[in-house]
Amino acid sequence: MAHVVGPGLRRVGWGGLAAYENHDGLLLAVGDDVMYEHSETWTFASGEVVVLPFVTVHRVRDGRVSL
Repeated sequence: MAHVVGPGLRRVGWGGLAAYENHDGLLLAVGDDVMYEHSETWTFASGEVVVLPFVTVHRVRDGRVSL
């Protein structure tokens, strides 16, 4: 589980975000196709906390994630 805090978060466009945490989930691969299910907890300087579920799909070519 990754945990990031600090002013660097503001530089990437998440104004007011005080902390970010990634929660690993299910990782599935079939051939070159990979699906990653995870969630992120965003904590804002104002005190709000939100947990965001995500599913991302990737294609791997020659051992690298491709676009």
